Amino acid sequence: MRKNKWDSYFLSHYKPLSGEWSDRDVEKYKRWYFSWLDFIEKRCAILQKKAHIFEIGSAVGAVASLLRDRGHDVIGSDISDFMVRQASRLCKPIPFIHCDIQKGIPIRKKFDVIMGFEVIEHIADLSKALKNINQSLNGRGYFIGTSPYPYGKNYLDKTHVNVKYPHEWKQLFLDNGFSRVQLLPMSFLPFAWRLSKYCNPVIPCHISWPFFVSTVLIVAKR
Repeated sequence: MRKNKWDSYFLSHYKPLSGEWSDRDVEKYKRWYFSWLDFIEKRCAILQKKAHIFEIGSAVGAVASLLRDRGHDVIGSDISDFMVRQASRLCKPIPFIHCDIQKGIPIRKKFDVIMGFEVIEHIADLSKALKNINQSLNGRGYFIGTSPYPYGKNYLDKTHVNVKYPHEWKQLFLDNGFSRVQLLPMSFLPFAWRLSKYCNPVIPCHISWPFFVSTVLIVAKR
C-alpha cells in the first residue's frame, strides 16, 4: 500500500515500544494525556456530561480511548492511513477514519466537541481547517485543542508550519467564525509521566526550559 507524507512522518518520528504498535503504546500515551483531560474537563462544562466528540490527529488512539473511558461518544481520525489502521486495531470498538481537516470532515454529522491535541501547528491552511471545524460543530459546540507555545525548541520539527502565540490563535479562531476563545498555558514535567498517569501534573504557565513540554490550550466556542 502506498504511503502518504504523514505515514512516513509517524514511521520516522514515533517509535513503538516493540516491533509494532501494541496495547502497550496505547497505555503509554494514555498515561501522558490523562492529566491533560482532567485539567480540561474541570474547565469545560461540555465535557462534564456525555458529549459527541470528533478527534483530529488521533495517532494511535490514546485520547479517543480516554474519552470513551469517560463515557463520551467518540470518532477518531488521522491524516495518516497507517495510524488509522493501528488505532482501529488497538482501540476497538472506537471508529477511526481518514481525515484531512483542510478538506473537511467526511461525515455528515454535527458534533458537540471537535478535539485536536498538538495537531493544528502541522496544518498549512489554517483558515480552511478552522472553517471546516466550525461548520461541523453544532450550534453550541466547541473546539478544544492544544498547540505548542512558540519557543525555539517547538520549531525543530519541520512539520510545525504554524506555531503561534496565544493572541494569534485567538484572532485566527475569531476570524474563522468562532464567537469566543479562551486560551490557557499548560506545561509538563519531563519523563515523570512514564512512571504513572498521576505523575504528570499540569503546570499552568509556559516554561522554556529544555525537555519541558509547554503548550497553549485553546477552547473556542462556535
